Amino acid sequence: MIKTHAPITRKDFIIVVNDDKPQLAAIALSYLYKKNEYLPIFTYQNVGIAQDSPATDPDPFLIQRRRAEHFSVFINNAILENGGCENLIYLGLTEQQKSFLSVHNYYNTLDIETLEEIPAYLGGFGVDKVESLGCSIEQLGSGTFRALKQSFILVVGDYNPELDEPDGEVHDGIVVVEHIPTADFIVAVGYAATVGAELVIVHALGERGEENIRYLLEGWQRGETDDLANLKEKIFSRIGHVDFIVYSYATFFTEGLPYTILVKEIPASMVNLIYRPDFFVFNAIRAEQAEQLGSAVVFSPSLFKDEEETAKLITLFEFENYYQRLIIGKKANVFNLKNTIENYPFGLLHICSHGGDVDGMNCQVKFITADKNQHNIEFSHVLTIAITPYEDLHAVQSMYYFKKLDGLTWRSEGLNALGYSNEFYAALPNIISKAFNQKKVTYLGKALSIPSTNAIRCTSGQNYPATFDHLAAPQTHAFIFNNTCWSWSGVSDNFLLGGCKGYVGTLRKVQNRDAVRFAIIFYEKVFESNILTAFHEASKDFLKKNDLQVYIYWGLHFSTLKNTNPVHQNKVAVLESLGESAAAWQNKLEHLEGSLPLLKGKVKDVRWLTYDVVGTTLGHEPR
Repeated sequence: MIKTHAPITRKDFIIVVNDDKPQLAAIALSYLYKKNEYLPIFTYQNVGIAQDSPATDPDPFLIQRRRAEHFSVFINNAILENGGCENLIYLGLTEQQKSFLSVHNYYNTLDIETLEEIPAYLGGFGVDKVESLGCSIEQLGSGTFRALKQSFILVVGDYNPELDEPDGEVHDGIVVVEHIPTADFIVAVGYAATVGAELVIVHALGERGEENIRYLLEGWQRGETDDLANLKEKIFSRIGHVDFIVYSYATFFTEGLPYTILVKEIPASMVNLIYRPDFFVFNAIRAEQAEQLGSAVVFSPSLFKDEEETAKLITLFEFENYYQRLIIGKKANVFNLKNTIENYPFGLLHICSHGGDVDGMNCQVKFITADKNQHNIEFSHVLTIAITPYEDLHAVQSMYYFKKLDGLTWRSEGLNALGYSNEFYAALPNIISKAFNQKKVTYLGKALSIPSTNAIRCTSGQNYPATFDHLAAPQTHAFIFNNTCWSWSGVSDNFLLGGCKGYVGTLRKVQNRDAVRFAIIFYEKVFESNILTAFHEASKDFLKKNDLQVYIYWGLHFSTLKNTNPVHQNKVAVLESLGESAAAWQNKLEHLEGSLPLLKGKVKDVRWLTYDVVGTTLGHEPR
């Protein structure tokens, strides 16, 4: 039986570390670690420019700016949700990174820049740790894990052969971590120690590893046995020596290798090392400490008629006293799904539809740069329109999937050899957008099933690619079951980034009858146990008729779906959350804190949801 007890998060320390400094994170953690208590560590990717630096057009630092701004918001929210912290520790942050942060203005901050400074700053907090444990830089993961388990101070230096020997402890679960060269690796190691699991460190996937795994999965779907064998070999070469049956659960921290297709004996889940694993772990732990929101959303364009799980799940959720928002049939459009995900407070979202790669148009744009050189970019264009129901002003989203540049395949060695600057690549989306506005785009024909365009099918043939910055009411840390084909990556990314505590998706196409049965078995089990146990029970049933597992679960072993309140109380909680959200956006609008059209749209969208809950219609809105 899986232990469902989650560790508590500490309030005495919170660490923000430069993602390029895993050694700093490891040694600092060894000074501060306490058994069975999770010390939140958040990893901050490098920024090449300060926040107040003027932006150029095009801005080569645009992605870095946005990433840093998002991190600032997320770290503020995390600390508030944690109830604050007594000591905020900055580890190896650059001045550019710190320029985007404001949390140090509110908490006692220890700004540690180098390894040599750690004993002076943190030695007083680790006075009970009188022994040290040495390891080489190559042993950083195993050395950190052993130091934490033995309450030793970690010292990085010479190779330590003792770390090659087992520690002799009996562990309930096992955590497998890919050895990536960033501080997220230490986050995973620290988590394994906190939950008392065995730790196994395996090789990372390498450059473009996630993309290569996708190619193998596509080959498996086409029936190419070599691709399936290659995929299995990648998994087996890392974990083939592990006897999983002696553990009650397994968690895999991975950049995208689906270990769980081979691990069938015990309940197994994964954590994505690419999409903020630090916040994902923190969110999952915090979700178990707080009262869960008994609000469920069921989305289905009714594409499978009566042969889908929707009606059964609505009945199950009703029995569990969930207040439900039903986006069914004609209501299952892009606007309603997008608006719900971004603005409606829910603890559970179930999606029943088609998924996978979508269609678009193959296009070409010829352009001349400032140096008088002519270029040619070929790309696939996917257009999504969210028809706004209350005004003739609709959100239009264009997504470009590059195929060739100057006749060379995108990301190929030949293209990289040309040495085009970051500024050149950053300018491409603007160049294409201007070409569309000026009607200078050459259409090359329809593009079918454009790779990596994973989306959710809505009504009228529209597809929603799940592009959003955050989930509504982020502190609820919702659970997502995306019961569509190819939903494990791409469309899952922003859910993982946005604050969910768990996500179930599929590695490839899944037959409708299997999808229906899996979902029903899962939900029949989940309310009496936990998410991982229910997922494992549904997986065992799925494997009775299928050779390999298609479903995966991004999540942790202790996460649950528990609703203890009556329906009416859950409805009131939804309305209260919507009211708070509307007030927050209205306040931003009055103080012009952002784009005026965006803020006005947010106010209207939240009000639309509020009126929908109370059963009225949206009236005339002021300018």
